[in-house]
Amino acid sequence: MGIASLISASSGLYVSQKGLQVTGQNISNVNTTGYTRQQVTIQEKRCINVGTSSMQIGTGADVDEIRQIRDQFLDTSYRTEFGRYNFYEQQYNAITEIENIFASDSEEGFGSTLSNYWSSLNELSKNPEGLETRATLVQNAVLLVSEANKISEQLYDYQTNLNTKIKETINNINGIAKEIYNLNGKISLNEMSGDHANDYRDQRNKLVDELSGLIQISYKEKSDGKLEILAEGYPLVSSSSISKMEYAQVSSMSPLIKAVWQESKRDVINTDKVIDSISGNDSGQLKSLMYLRGEEEANWTTPEADMKNFTIPKIQKQFDTLVHNIVTMINDIIAPQSGVGGPTGLDGSQNIEIFSRKNVERYDASGNYIPEDPLDPKTLYTSRNIKINPKIVTDYNKICLSSNGDYGDNSVVEQIISKWDEEVITLNDGELELNYNDYYSQFITQIGTKGNEAIQYAENQEVLVNQIENKRNEIAGVSIDEEMTNIMKYQHAYNASAKVVTMIDGMLDTIINRM
Repeated sequence: MGIASLISASSGLYVSQKGLQVTGQNISNVNTTGYTRQQVTIQEKRCINVGTSSMQIGTGADVDEIRQIRDQFLDTSYRTEFGRYNFYEQQYNAITEIENIFASDSEEGFGSTLSNYWSSLNELSKNPEGLETRATLVQNAVLLVSEANKISEQLYDYQTNLNTKIKETINNINGIAKEIYNLNGKISLNEMSGDHANDYRDQRNKLVDELSGLIQISYKEKSDGKLEILAEGYPLVSSSSISKMEYAQVSSMSPLIKAVWQESKRDVINTDKVIDSISGNDSGQLKSLMYLRGEEEANWTTPEADMKNFTIPKIQKQFDTLVHNIVTMINDIIAPQSGVGGPTGLDGSQNIEIFSRKNVERYDASGNYIPEDPLDPKTLYTSRNIKINPKIVTDYNKICLSSNGDYGDNSVVEQIISKWDEEVITLNDGELELNYNDYYSQFITQIGTKGNEAIQYAENQEVLVNQIENKRNEIAGVSIDEEMTNIMKYQHAYNASAKVVTMIDGMLDTIINRM
């Protein structure tokens, strides 16, 4: 027994000390978000031959590596499901906000306003010449227009808010991609000698988790430790560069933006695709926000082909279609587009509409009707472009309700009521033909159904994400009980190695100094 035995015993001290250091690192980071449990792997040191014989003796132990305990399959599963969870969470949040818009300021929302106006028409048919019933009609018309204006403004404001969130999401993706790229360089540099840059890897894994919630990704790690990432199938992070996203207008003069790749100018999100779980493309906050917001503010003139799968534009079009149909139906009966032969008011007035456009009169100076032009929003009777005709607000006598000049004539009001009950308005691109009340009820029901579907998907994804995260934590998380066991193991090993060193030291002292 000689110097070789001393070296062998001292190696036991070294590996036990490393084990204690790593165990201490684990315990101190037990509550650190994103920290991955580390483990020391020990290997036997190279043996040496004794003299010229074939006999070999060991030289102790050595630290093979300090590795992270992670399951790559669980990491991939978590990031896939977390991306889907973020997609449907945005959908649910949006539908909840839209439902609140239609139910604001009253228990039943716009539906109550619509019912009140319908009731005032029925009361007016009983007493068409009464100033009180006329006043009630005007008051309910004012409320109808006010609610329609407010709902449309709130839908547009929410659409604008989503546009801001899209900008923020693009900025976040760019920032995370840059950080991952920088960490790639640090990891590769630190691991060139065979070590593991575990702290940098923890930071990178946390960023990849976050990125997977913002945009659909796939990735692979190269032999040099660098991670290459594809976002929506496009290279986001490579070994030598990163691709940056930038804003571009959805269309000329549009306030809405979309994400494009800076170099190729290619769209990041292809909104022509149908999104569903079967295709596996229902992932990422950015995509969800873009499909919710759409590419334009819609009204009743917007073609169905432009709706695609966009949530807010479709709701804007459906709501505006209802308002437009009600407003133009009543106006065309009371103030015909021909400009002649229409009903009269109590003071003999004619051709005075109830609902006016904000900036364009109903007739020109020659008395000709100014038609609606889809290319000029100011000419449209839309929910954001109507007001109550000030002439009837200040003088109820000017409401044109008599077709024969008789003050008690209710035929005009009855015609309006009859039209109201006709199934003349279509929903879902002509799939359903309904009257106005049924249209609104079906419209609100569809929003609620979409909300229920979104929350069901979101809740299912949340459960799945939590299950996978729990499994990841069981493997990668720090267990105090397990680490305390490791402390005792390494402590005993250290003490035993120390006793061997002390014994050999004594033996050598006897040989050298006492013999």
